[in-house]
Amino acid sequence: MKRTVRIFIGSSSENSRVVESLSKVLSKSRQTTFKINPAPWNKGVFKFSAAYIESLEKELNKADFAILELTPNDVTRIRNAKVKTPRDNVLFELGLFMGRLHRERCIMLYARDDKPKLPTDLLGVKAATYDMSQSDDLESSLQPVAQQIVDHVAEVLSGPTLGAFIAQIEGAWWQRIQTEKRKELSFFTIRPVNKYQSIEMGGDHFTARGKLIGSWKAIETAVRYSERELFYHWEGQHPPKKGHEVFKVKGFGTLRFNYAPGLLELGKGEFLDFYPGHKEETQWKTVRLKRVQYKKHITTVKKGSNDEKKALISEILAHW
Repeated sequence: MKRTVRIFIGSSSENSRVVESLSKVLSKSRQTTFKINPAPWNKGVFKFSAAYIESLEKELNKADFAILELTPNDVTRIRNAKVKTPRDNVLFELGLFMGRLHRERCIMLYARDDKPKLPTDLLGVKAATYDMSQSDDLESSLQPVAQQIVDHVAEVLSGPTLGAFIAQIEGAWWQRIQTEKRKELSFFTIRPVNKYQSIEMGGDHFTARGKLIGSWKAIETAVRYSERELFYHWEGQHPPKKGHEVFKVKGFGTLRFNYAPGLLELGKGEFLDFYPGHKEETQWKTVRLKRVQYKKHITTVKKGSNDEKKALISEILAHW
């Protein structure tokens, strides 16, 4: 499953056509590891009855990247000289997004033959430019720079960063568990939080015949992304038996993911299964990882009947 990358696109109101055309071109781009979801400022980002700054703050928490169209719509007097500058609100938005997403995820855009006078702090920062002299069609003129933007997004997401690694492992996973006596299967999900700076993870635990025997979630996680390793401390419980209280368990574990240029698909690891008050039940368990390939399998585990879940679990283990 592809990751969806949300790109906020801002400009002055005079350049709304550029924003809309760029959104269309970007939405048509084809990538193997991610899908672009453009969020132009004039298409629902600013909500009715909400202050602009309030809407921008909400967008800061949603966007993965930002593009700010800096066409020089204003004339400003600097040291007794008149220069063409971008609108103050667009520069303000650029600063907001740079502060939240960092500079590599914020892109300045303007027409090649209409370069604006930029603040000194932005001099030397490479901008994305488009050429209107080759075609009267705006989408055609934006196509080359749109591809450059897509390539830049791909490079940032695949780079050796914590966020890029989390993007590679997020999603639904199967975990084949080898105990001292039998094989079991866990279905769990990895979800990014804090703008891909940390994760949440947890899932359900089944016998080889598809019977639910527990649920768990990580209460602490740590990542060594250069080694593609994930460490976690977890807590869980077994379904209560008739006349008994819920049986709580906890432990810690390590997952190591196999290298791949895009989404990671395979891995292995181990975890300690600790039963408070029942030390004789405590044991180390080794695991193999495989990404869940089909959305219907996710739907079955989350919403299917008991019989459907049992059939799926048995099928997964039989072919693994």
